[in-house]
Amino acid sequence: MVFRSHSGADCLIKHLCESFVTFGIPEELISDGGPQLTSGKTQEFQSSWSVHRLTSFANPQANCRAEVAVKTVKRMLTDNTGPAGSLNIDRFQRAMLIYWNSINTETKTSPARVLFSRPIREPIPIPLGRYCPHNTWQETMKNREVALAKHHSRECEKWSLRTTQLPPLKVGDHIYLQNLVSNHPTLWDRTGVVIEVCQFHQYAILVNGSDRVTLRNRQHLRRFQPSQPPRDRIDPVLGTTPTNSFNQPASTTPTLTAVAKGPPEPEAAPTPVEVSYTEPSTPQLPTPGTTATTPMQLPD
Repeated sequence: MVFRSHSGADCLIKHLCESFVTFGIPEELISDGGPQLTSGKTQEFQSSWSVHRLTSFANPQANCRAEVAVKTVKRMLTDNTGPAGSLNIDRFQRAMLIYWNSINTETKTSPARVLFSRPIREPIPIPLGRYCPHNTWQETMKNREVALAKHHSRECEKWSLRTTQLPPLKVGDHIYLQNLVSNHPTLWDRTGVVIEVCQFHQYAILVNGSDRVTLRNRQHLRRFQPSQPPRDRIDPVLGTTPTNSFNQPASTTPTLTAVAKGPPEPEAAPTPVEVSYTEPSTPQLPTPGTTATTPMQLPD
């Protein structure tokens, strides 16, 4: 289906609802995460119908079939646009009907057979089932398939030459996001945190600063360790680097230590002290009628 959006998400929801009613509810709706598909109204509509799968931003490898369909429709629009810029709607609709009956070389079926299990009537005036192209065209088609197979093989070897399997991320990792939309799309100038690990190498990232959530592929994410607080801080008074027991800068804020106080201890009984006194000796005087044996010294 091709239509022109006039009112953003409201017009998209209207056409999606008409498509679901006509062809049935699909299981998946692969998109490239455009602004209309990520709006609140569209998210609410998708959750109620449970049909949306959002691919990574700026990662066309994840939705290659949708990109091929968009490229084909753009080519049809270019071929059916006049010199004045006006679109020939009649010719464009005829080209769309032919595209619906075109058989894909990989799936061996057409979009009409996928939806209706039968081919639809198209502008080519040939009865269905009787279209037998010339052998030259069949040989040309086979040669083109062989040539494209070799081309795809060479391209696969070329893209896989310098590729490596990136280690998976986990919730809580700090990462750099590659800027993909500005004038410098290869810069890693945004940071965020992984909040969800999705399928197909996708991660939900909470961007720092704006606190918005974006879905990115692993190749656009780079893990890093957040910087630690500076440790080499010079004390202006001592001229040294004060550190505590954990080798961290010592804090200048005084701290108070509380000591638990228990019941008072009982006072010890006084220890008795034994004191001895010695009486002074008195000199013995000679008795009357005797002679003193010890000579006495008289003062001069």
